[in-house]
Amino acid sequence: RLMLILMIVLVVAMCMMSLATWFLYGTYVPEFEVTSLRVSNFTATNTTLRGTWNADVIVYNPNEELAVDFQGIRSLVFYRGVVVVSRRQRRTRRGWSMWGLANNNNDNLHGVVLPALARDWSNGAVVFSLSIALDAKLESPHQVYRQDSLRVSCDDLEVRFMSADVDEGRLSRGLGAPCLIRIRDRQVCITTYMHVHALTEPS
Repeated sequence: RLMLILMIVLVVAMCMMSLATWFLYGTYVPEFEVTSLRVSNFTATNTTLRGTWNADVIVYNPNEELAVDFQGIRSLVFYRGVVVVSRRQRRTRRGWSMWGLANNNNDNLHGVVLPALARDWSNGAVVFSLSIALDAKLESPHQVYRQDSLRVSCDDLEVRFMSADVDEGRLSRGLGAPCLIRIRDRQVCITTYMHVHALTEPS
């Protein structure tokens, strides 16, 4: 009987610890919002691409007990699966401000992609995708509890130009396509997925 009581106590204690861990870490999935995407000095022809991309990304931390620190941020802009911009970024109070120039050195641009991009631009709208790779640490002031590698993909970001062949465009008004977040725990190698929304910036 004593062994049975000890086993019950042990099971209850483990359940309580699991529940406490879930409440502490279970809500840990940072939420990303693309609040704006602007393209300026844009020109696309069958052979060349020119332009400057600026994006603002806000990150929300749903865990109120622990802070999330991001490092090693790397970002790319795609058109039809081909990299058109390698981006740089600077930290802001709530996320990042990213900018980048057209990457004409990518051989995959030439041939089919650039003519298609030029056609979309002449029609007044171009759909891009933003991919962000970064390392995240869930931590308190004195201890790191968890380290993950995140991959964030925001697709179907439609940039509209005021009229055909105008060299400046902005993210379309309204709700954007959902972003797919891939989380890989460095310690236990568990991969999970979650969707958040990319939102356009209210004017």
